Amino acid sequence: MFQFAANIWAGIPSSTVEIRVHANFDPLFCTTNSAVLGQGGPATMWRDFAGAPLAGHWYHAALANRYAGSDLSGGDDVNITFNSSLGASNCMPAGWYYGVDGNEGSQIELLPVVLHELAHGLGFSTATDGSTGNYASGYPTVYDHYLLDVGTGKHWDEMSATERAASAVACRRLVWDGTSVKQHAPPTLNDRSLLRVNAPAGIAGRVRRGRGGVRSGARHGRRERQRGDGERCGRIADQRLRGLHQRRGHGRQDRADRPRFLFASRPR
Repeated sequence: MFQFAANIWAGIPSSTVEIRVHANFDPLFCTTNSAVLGQGGPATMWRDFAGAPLAGHWYHAALANRYAGSDLSGGDDVNITFNSSLGASNCMPAGWYYGVDGNEGSQIELLPVVLHELAHGLGFSTATDGSTGNYASGYPTVYDHYLLDVGTGKHWDEMSATERAASAVACRRLVWDGTSVKQHAPPTLNDRSLLRVNAPAGIAGRVRRGRGGVRSGARHGRRERQRGDGERCGRIADQRLRGLHQRRGHGRQDRADRPRFLFASRPR
């Protein structure tokens, strides 16, 4: 299953350098109805190396290796931990589903979590402290360069620490504005028209129309509010990764610049 997830990501970034992922299962925070499913990030970060597109910015190891054209560290590039406690009587008793067919039922599908955490390790995360706004060792990550607060009109690498701390909890204002994302976001996110139905009373309320058809906005809105802004933003991102899995499939033609992932599980 891990290699299945790696094959999905391998069809996207272009790199001639092998990406080494250290993945393991260890106990993480968990209750009967809430849990940290996994956590992931870069094993090392690099800046101001030969080939770096931006000076004075940290790059996650896998991304740095891609631009450098060589393995800068010689070790693991990504570290991921998944919650080994799931399935216990006091920890999300339904447990993990390890299949890749989307038939998880009441269990928690591991595949989208692996895709999500791999994304963090490959570069889709920041090392900047979201609580204080302070950079890691005084430098922003390249991820910060593309984090735009539409309320202030500033990217994170243009803000003060105080501004970044405020922006970090402004889910509705914080967006990504990389060139490829701006190009592909419209057909993926699919802006939908919002209609209001006044009669008959049985269907009165807001109705959203999109590629998936028409659905009631009132009931959908209640679910969103119960989850809260921060969780909703994370859930939307996970849904996009699930869509990536469904659209990409696993029969893509190999390319010379398609990265090779190597998974390892061993004691730290």
